Amino acid sequence: MLAEQALSVGDLAQASHLYLAAFDASEQVGSGAYQPAIDGLRKAWDAACTLKDRALAEHVFEKLEPFSTSEEVAEHAEMLQRLALDKLEEFGFSREDLQDMADMVSEDFIDAIKDGQGPDAVVAQVVSLGKNDLHPTKAALPWPLPSRSDDGNKKQDDSKSPENPEDFGYADLIGFDHAIDAMNKRGIGLADDEKFEEFMSSLALRHGINSVPAFETLLFRSPSREDARQFMLSTSKEFGLPAVRMYMEETPMGFPVLCILTTPDFKMNPFRGGFGGPGVLMLEDIDVWGMPFSNNLEEAEGMPYHVQLSRGAREAVMFIRSAVDNPEVQVMATCSSNVELDEFFQELLHPIDTFELSLPDEDERKAIFDDIFNLYPSLRLLKCDDLIRFTANLSRFDMYMAAREAVDEAFKSSVEKRVYVPVTRDNLYNKIAAYQPLDSAEYQELEERAVESLRLDLDSVDDLLKGNE
Repeated sequence: MLAEQALSVGDLAQASHLYLAAFDASEQVGSGAYQPAIDGLRKAWDAACTLKDRALAEHVFEKLEPFSTSEEVAEHAEMLQRLALDKLEEFGFSREDLQDMADMVSEDFIDAIKDGQGPDAVVAQVVSLGKNDLHPTKAALPWPLPSRSDDGNKKQDDSKSPENPEDFGYADLIGFDHAIDAMNKRGIGLADDEKFEEFMSSLALRHGINSVPAFETLLFRSPSREDARQFMLSTSKEFGLPAVRMYMEETPMGFPVLCILTTPDFKMNPFRGGFGGPGVLMLEDIDVWGMPFSNNLEEAEGMPYHVQLSRGAREAVMFIRSAVDNPEVQVMATCSSNVELDEFFQELLHPIDTFELSLPDEDERKAIFDDIFNLYPSLRLLKCDDLIRFTANLSRFDMYMAAREAVDEAFKSSVEKRVYVPVTRDNLYNKIAAYQPLDSAEYQELEERAVESLRLDLDSVDDLLKGNE
C-alpha cells in the first residue's frame, strides 16, 4: 500500500524500494512470494527503467527472473544493456565507440593475426543451437552405433536407439562395465533404479536438497582419449541436464581455437556469465589445450595469471571457474593418463575427483567382439579366443576401428572383383597389429603369424611353379 502511494505521487525510487521490501516480506511468510508481490516487482522494474537506474533495475531483475518467461528475460536483459550503454554515453562514449570496443574484445583472435603474432591465446567460439536444428562445429565421434541384438533380453525399440554416438547413455555402451559400476557407486547412472530413486527421495526430504551437490570435478584419465571422451559424453546423458561442451580445434591455418557447443535447453545467467541453473560442463582433452596467456608475455611476466590471460581467454576461464564453484553444475574433463595435467588447469578445476578409465579387460573385450560380430556379420566366422587375446592392449575405440578397417577392405575388394570377398583372419590380424604397441608380446606373435602365413603362401607358389598342383 505504501509503494502504491509513493508511485501515485511520482516518487519512483521510493516506490521501487517499497515494492522490493514487500516482496522480501512475502517470501519470509513461508509460503513463497504471492502474486501481488510479484506484480509489485514488475512495477518496480518499470520504475527503475524510467529512472535509468541500472543498479536498481539489475537488483529487481534478479528477484523477478524466476517468475519471468524466457521472452521476458530476454527483453529485460536487452533493457539492462541499453541502460548500461546510456550510462557510458553520459561519460562521452558514442555508440560507435562502444561497438568498436565490443568488436575488439570478441575478435581477439583476429587481432592477434593482424598483429602478425601467433595466437597463443585461447579463443572462444560460441555456437548457438536451435531446438530443432543441431549443427555441431565438430564432426561426430566416429564411434559405431551399438548393434541391436535379436536376443529378448537386449532387444530395444529402434525409435529409442541413439542417432549418433553423442546420444549414447550407459545402456548403449559396450565394454565399459567396470567404469559404469564405479559411476553407479557415485550415484550416477541409476535413473531407472526404483529403489535408488526411493532412497534419493527420502534423502531429499531429510536434507532439503534434490540431488548430490557437485563439489568436485570429475576427471576421466585414460590411455585412450576416444574412450575417455565417449564415457564422459555418456555420463552427461545420464545426468539429463543442460550441457556445455568445450573442446580445442585447429583452424585451417593451424591456429588453436576453443569451441563451445551447447544443448538447446542451456540458459546462461545474463549477469554472471555462467549457468542459469543446474547443468553439466564437459572439457575434452584438457591436457592438450594451449596455455591461454596474452601475446605480450614479456609485459605480463610476474603478474597474476588472470592478468596474463588474453581478453578472449579470460572470459572462457571465468566461465569454467564459475561452473566449478557452482554446486548445481557438474564439471567433467578428460585427459590422457600418459600426460601430467598442467598446474594451471589443476588449480582451475580444483577440487578434482580423478577417475582412471583403464583399457578393457578380457570379459569386456569379449562383449565388444560380440557387438562387433552383430555389427559386421561377415566377421562371425572368425570367432575365436585368439582375437580376444591379441587385442589385450587395444582401447575400445581401436577394437572397433580395426574391425571396421578389415571389413572396408574386404568390401572394396568385393566391389572391384564383382564377387563376395570375405574378411580373412590374416586381414583382421594385420589391422589389429597396426594398433598394438611395437614392443608388446601380442605384436610380436602377430608378426610371427604374418611371416609364417607369407612363408606358406610362398611355398604354395613354389609348388604351383613346379607343377605339383
